[in-house]
Amino acid sequence: MVKDSFYKQNWFIWLMLIFFAPVGIFLMWKYYDKIQNNTKIVLSIVFAFIFIAIMGSMINTEQDFKGNSQTNINNTNNPKELNNPSDENEKTDNQDEPANSETPQAGTESKENKTSTNQDKQKENEETKENNQSSKENEPAKENNQSSKESETPKENNQPSKESETPKENNQNESKETNTTESTNSNSKETVSQTNALRAAQNYLSIMAFSYNGLIEQLEYEKYSHEDAVYAADNCHANWNEQALKSAKNYLKTMAFSYKGLKKQLEYVGFTSTQASYGVDNCGANWNEQAVKSAKNYLNTMTFSKEGLIEQLEYEGFTKEQAVYGVEKNGL
Repeated sequence: MVKDSFYKQNWFIWLMLIFFAPVGIFLMWKYYDKIQNNTKIVLSIVFAFIFIAIMGSMINTEQDFKGNSQTNINNTNNPKELNNPSDENEKTDNQDEPANSETPQAGTESKENKTSTNQDKQKENEETKENNQSSKENEPAKENNQSSKESETPKENNQPSKESETPKENNQNESKETNTTESTNSNSKETVSQTNALRAAQNYLSIMAFSYNGLIEQLEYEKYSHEDAVYAADNCHANWNEQALKSAKNYLKTMAFSYKGLKKQLEYVGFTSTQASYGVDNCGANWNEQAVKSAKNYLNTMTFSKEGLIEQLEYEGFTKEQAVYGVEKNGL
């Protein structure tokens, strides 16, 4: 007795179905003859969905990690921008202090000028008692000079008021900038969970075909809320007719279908009747050849009479002519 190769044995086929579904599905259809085709179909769909779900979750975790790292980088950069206005205010405050410190100096200078003028008056009064009239004529001129000197100090005191207006302008500019940033943030209505659900939906659609309801169920299976799943399905911009067409072609690659059988299968996975009809009408299948393949698959698993095989094909949705064509092409 020659032993079968390890990849033809049942335990290896089940092992591949669990850990690497594509290889397991191929080996099951190729070498596992004890299982009927209907059960093979169900097992193929189940393990294919499990494999796709695992791959999709791995892709989501990678993208979520990248998105979190980018948000952390943005959060570390924002405080630097927010601290700049306070630094400018400190600079303006430091500039205001020297200007204010100049006014006491001007006041002391005016006091010194007054004391010196009083000493001069006393000396002149003592020396020129006889010339009182001349000293009286000179005093108005001196008082005018003093008033002119004292009138200059208010001008120096008024200068800091001009400099103090600059912080007000800076505060106005800062308030305008904060208002613009708040308005931009309010425009972004999409939440983080919605963006993640939308990315997951787009990733699933890039791998395989989904119906609208099927995509929502898949996202909910991945623990997204119903609202986020519906948001992702509504905003992924998928053409559901084209998704039905892709799904129909994928089914025809794995096994044989009749027109009615393929349409029922598409409706079963969530496509509407019109979407399923679009996919079946445009998949380009030759239904006579599909009947030949289906008859061959039945003959590989069990024995049939000609009439019994024709009835089986009609039960699968083939027309009478297609069933007869398929049976006769297989030699019955």
